[in-house]
Amino acid sequence: MSNQEDDVFVRNFSLVLAGLVVVGLGAYVLAIAVDNDFQKTQDHGAVVAERIQPVGTLNTSDNVIALNSDQNSTSVPNNTNEGSTGSQPKVALGKCEAIVNATDTMQFDVTELKVDSSCSELKLTLNHTGNLPANIMGHNIVFVAESDFSSLISTIDMANGPENGYLPDSELILGQTQLIGGGESSSITLDLSPFQSGVNYTFFCSFPGHYSMMKGKFTI
Repeated sequence: MSNQEDDVFVRNFSLVLAGLVVVGLGAYVLAIAVDNDFQKTQDHGAVVAERIQPVGTLNTSDNVIALNSDQNSTSVPNNTNEGSTGSQPKVALGKCEAIVNATDTMQFDVTELKVDSSCSELKLTLNHTGNLPANIMGHNIVFVAESDFSSLISTIDMANGPENGYLPDSELILGQTQLIGGGESSSITLDLSPFQSGVNYTFFCSFPGHYSMMKGKFTI
């Protein structure tokens, strides 16, 4: 190999070696940068995870009922609560009056109303303990014979308007409160002469879709 060829070989080898060194340094710098970014991401994620703490747990239906059962024992005056259980809260009326509470989670705080056969009327108050307005989460109480319940709910229609509880005029309706929103109350005096002792009746909310969860048994 001539001196000239040696010089060319040495020069090319030096260029290749320099190139490899540059590539190696670049890869090293990139690895450090990626590792730093990854560490920053982990640190940021840890901070976010630390700051975002759960605000509570979603109540199951049993928990909601248990809570409402406790509320019922203090909110309904003159009730004996003799029939109450943890999973099926009931109201046993000692006098001819009752208070029912409704929530933003589409729940009544009682599943059964009983009135003494000596009562000629029932003074009923419905409280909406939630915050949502009537056009979003309105509640009322409608009384109907259990045998007529399916027929009456089939007539629920937005076209009937909230002032009517989305129900048409119907002889099946035995009593009805106003449709109310969060923080509001509605009271009625229910004439019990159409009701018969030993016959099952249903009370429910007629806001569209609510009756599947908001209904109970009414007896004399």
